[in-house]
Amino acid sequence: MHTARINIHFARVNDLVLLAWSGSPHCRQRLDKHLVGYATIQFVRDIEPSLFLAYDEREYNLHGEWFFPAHPGPRLRFHANNNGEWHHRHIGFKGPLWDEWRARGLWLEEPQCAPQGEQWERRFDDLIQWTKRGDKLGRLRAINGIERLLLELLDARSQQNGGDEWLTDFLVKLDAHPTPDFAALAREEGLSDSALRRRFKAATGTSMQNYALEKRIARARALLLDTNWTLRKIASELGYQSEWFFARQFKERVGVAPGTFRRSRLR
Repeated sequence: MHTARINIHFARVNDLVLLAWSGSPHCRQRLDKHLVGYATIQFVRDIEPSLFLAYDEREYNLHGEWFFPAHPGPRLRFHANNNGEWHHRHIGFKGPLWDEWRARGLWLEEPQCAPQGEQWERRFDDLIQWTKRGDKLGRLRAINGIERLLLELLDARSQQNGGDEWLTDFLVKLDAHPTPDFAALAREEGLSDSALRRRFKAATGTSMQNYALEKRIARARALLLDTNWTLRKIASELGYQSEWFFARQFKERVGVAPGTFRRSRLR
């Protein structure tokens, strides 16, 4: 029984590829890029005087200790203001587990101030050391450590927004259909459409549309690997009217076409 349980956990190692990591006590980097095919989580502290951060047109000036994400989609820019510097750590990865985190609302969609009471610098250093080891157990500890970190950040966001009881109940409703009717859900919650969208974004860090799409793509991955269904049948199961549109949306999110994804994972 104990061995079987360990084997199930080790299967997660194949669902996230740890790509890169870094740590610099005197970072002066100026970054301006679009990420393609991978994501990173960044931890910054000791910022002098402040850190400019932008996702497309959304701009922030950070002071103190912060986590912030980077992922495919928005144009990411950051640099210290007034030629300053900061203490910077990051870890990058790719794979279906990241898609799952995002679909479950664990992933950060914007910067988050580091919650008080934790030694985040040491925690992030542990992630980097486990990743550097390169062996399966080290990778598993790193993956579990990243997920634990994301859960703690989600919990902090939920506490700031009045707890997660409402969110838990609402996600059950949202998950019940691959193409949810947001307007109908808003009426059921007794909220306007815009009020529901704001409440969901405040509680999860992502939009309802993005959450639903990530769930859809995660389900598509599972069907591609666990069944021999045609792309047309998978598209229909997921509520797509067009196989072509399903394939295009899958490629935009995953980076490869559905058929290519299925062949590469089954080798």
